[in-house]
Amino acid sequence: MFPPPRKRVQNKRGRSYRQLWTLLAIVLALAAVVTGVYFLFFRQSGQMAAKELRFTPSAKYAVTDSTLYYIEGDTLSCVTYSDVEKWSATLPAQGMSVAASQTLVAAFDQANVAVYSATGQALSNTQFYGKVTQARCGETLTAVLSYDYENVNRVIVLDKTGAEAARYAFEDKFIIDFGFYNGDSLYIYTVDNGTGLPLSRLMTYNGALSNTGNLSVENQLLQHASFLNTSLYAVGTNQLIKMDYIGAVQEQKLIYGWEYRGEYIDERAGKTVFVFVPGGDSGGKTIPTARIVVPGEADVYLQMKTGVIDVAVTGRRLYAFTETQVHVYDLKGKYIATRDLPFAVHTFSLLPGGEEMLCATNEAVYLVTLP
Repeated sequence: MFPPPRKRVQNKRGRSYRQLWTLLAIVLALAAVVTGVYFLFFRQSGQMAAKELRFTPSAKYAVTDSTLYYIEGDTLSCVTYSDVEKWSATLPAQGMSVAASQTLVAAFDQANVAVYSATGQALSNTQFYGKVTQARCGETLTAVLSYDYENVNRVIVLDKTGAEAARYAFEDKFIIDFGFYNGDSLYIYTVDNGTGLPLSRLMTYNGALSNTGNLSVENQLLQHASFLNTSLYAVGTNQLIKMDYIGAVQEQKLIYGWEYRGEYIDERAGKTVFVFVPGGDSGGKTIPTARIVVPGEADVYLQMKTGVIDVAVTGRRLYAFTETQVHVYDLKGKYIATRDLPFAVHTFSLLPGGEEMLCATNEAVYLVTLP
């Protein structure tokens, strides 16, 4: 005869533990779902951090790869991107403008050009009897655009001591732009005066200031020129032209109706990117379309979001700026993210390196790290 069956006594504590673990699993699952939904739908937005710099939008300033130079009153100051002051100097006059390279910084007004090293050493102070309108710094040379009393425009090149190293006068041409590339190599861009159709000329000089190229681009003005080791890009009003320093055309692309807005060039990596926006009658306060041009690839035409007022390009990203937001795209035109600015911005300036930008409001200048 079998013994009577035992009654099963439920362990209330064990059941409570099982219920607790079940509830915890449900909570974790819900958290995972919520997190997934957040990253899927809301990860595109978020406010960008901004650091207010010590100078105001009214200050004259110049930037290099790691340094900001600015002038307020009669003081030239050198600060890092982190806004740490490295040095300052008292200038010979108030209200001067500033130009800089990696090794030199020049403060200039209509009558004087004062040159300093990147470490703050005063190198020279040169007085001009014409009218100085602009200056550019190379590695060891400074170039000055000056008009004499007969209104002849000249580019005068100074060495570190302020002594004149070269002078280029153009009586029948307008000097549109000039500057240095690859150290002390100099370029001068002119347009012929009195010709029926525009004739743009680019003259190049090596570090010893010997002429290395006299290039002509007919029937169009130049918006920009980019200088490489053995070739250059001439961004015209009609065409984007790649040529060597003899003038032989290697590539060209029609860009009529498009305005140059920026570039990224890394010759060692073989990466070249240009960005254009509609120009002329097609342009306006806001930008409807951006055109990304990578030589050798199909152009990308990207419709902008509402309110875009400027664009910038790096080796990986296109940034489209409104007064309160930054929209981010890859170079194929795929939308990546939108970041909010903590204030309304009127001007944007991408810094060398492409990872940070200066944003100016009516009252202040901020350093913003790009996403």
